[in-house]
Amino acid sequence: MINVIPRNAKRVFKGILFDVYQWKQKMLDGSVETFEAVKRNHSVQVIAVLNNRIVLLTEEQPFIGKFVSLPGGIVDKGESPRAAARRELLEETGLDCSSLMLWRKASISSKVDWTTYYYIARDCKKISEPKNSPGERLVPFTVSFEGFLKETQKKRFRNKSFSEIIFREAASKQKKDALKKQIFK
Repeated sequence: MINVIPRNAKRVFKGILFDVYQWKQKMLDGSVETFEAVKRNHSVQVIAVLNNRIVLLTEEQPFIGKFVSLPGGIVDKGESPRAAARRELLEETGLDCSSLMLWRKASISSKVDWTTYYYIARDCKKISEPKNSPGERLVPFTVSFEGFLKETQKKRFRNKSFSEIIFREAASKQKKDALKKQIFK
């Protein structure tokens, strides 16, 4: 992956979620232009397997409304993506897992320094109740593999980048079978 923000960039704005960086860049014709990119904490999403079913969330947040998502959230400063995936899974579903595997990493743009780490959590067991934060209402539910594929393609599924990944991964019977094997191994 290409570094989105070069070392000589200066932060010109520090926001709650995004920081804005600018730097001078020599163009191909020799002129110099100011380039800009934003940075935010990375995030995690978890494909959690509970009793041979996949855990999704019906979620509601102010401004966004209701939608369906995978368990997940922001990687806190100083926290590894793996630790964040375990923490978010427990907070949002009350589940812990015996196996957590990094499945994929994805970035949305060359102008946004933000990576989402997708994990597969197998052998999940409920160990507590989900803990909603003040800005969210979460209701975990489970679906079959086929139900998972359908939910990720619906308009109400929030993560459109993930929807696209799943669409490509299940584009043929062979690919769909391979994806199923990866998740339920």
